[in-house]
Amino acid sequence: MNKSFGWLIVIIVIILLGWWLWGQKAPEGSMGEVVVSFTDETAQIENVSEIRMTVDKVELYSETKGWVEIDSSDVEYELLALKASGESHVYATAEVAADAYSRAKVTLKQAIVEEVDGSMEAATLVATEIEMPASTRVEEGSTASVHLDVLADQSLHVTTEGEYVFAPVIAVETRSGADVTVASNGVVSLSGGVVDTNTTFGTDIDGSVKANFRLDANTKIELDSDVLQIMGAPDASTNVDANIDTTIDVDGALDGSVNRAIDGQVEGGVDGAVDGLLDY
Repeated sequence: MNKSFGWLIVIIVIILLGWWLWGQKAPEGSMGEVVVSFTDETAQIENVSEIRMTVDKVELYSETKGWVEIDSSDVEYELLALKASGESHVYATAEVAADAYSRAKVTLKQAIVEEVDGSMEAATLVATEIEMPASTRVEEGSTASVHLDVLADQSLHVTTEGEYVFAPVIAVETRSGADVTVASNGVVSLSGGVVDTNTTFGTDIDGSVKANFRLDANTKIELDSDVLQIMGAPDASTNVDANIDTTIDVDGALDGSVNRAIDGQVEGGVDGAVDGLLDY
């Protein structure tokens, strides 16, 4: 009798433990929502009237799913217009597996600089893929936000010969369980939730991405035979042939609207300075 009672207790404990462990992970196949958005909080840049940055793809990474594509549509953001409006615009809203995501990757297509005289020039990208250790958790039936603030004035530089170089500096804020509203014009309103990541990442001349980093505004950069190099630092160089898009879509560049918005918010703040071009 006592033995039977003891086994009953053991069975009950095992059942309760299994039920508790099952509750700690999202059921297989459960889904949540991710919203990616971009904005820009920049300072004025002397002689530059607009920077048109085209995003090609945004992905999130989880240990169980690998890289998960949120969207791969080309979306152009007019960074200085975003700054003037004070708005964040959606890139994409996607249903993804409920899971913990540890990294975010933004793929850029091009950055076109328009000067005050109307002339336009394609900036050399030090990297087309910006991979950042920005974590967030997507819960079943809830919304996670990836908000990207591109700091244009800290990202834009000029070489010793006057060519533009774009080394992205991005302030990333991710939230799980957030309240996100996307208006019909793509403007994103964000509140609530738990802030999982709140870090600024900068791209070095060799394309590497570092936390709390930006190229100094006084850095002397040379572009020689498609190789970017910091004068006096011969090892800090990168071949940028694959990062230069010499074709400029003038019709797209003259379109004064943000073509689409990124769900999860990327603030395109522009706080730094471009040597000889940035007005602090």
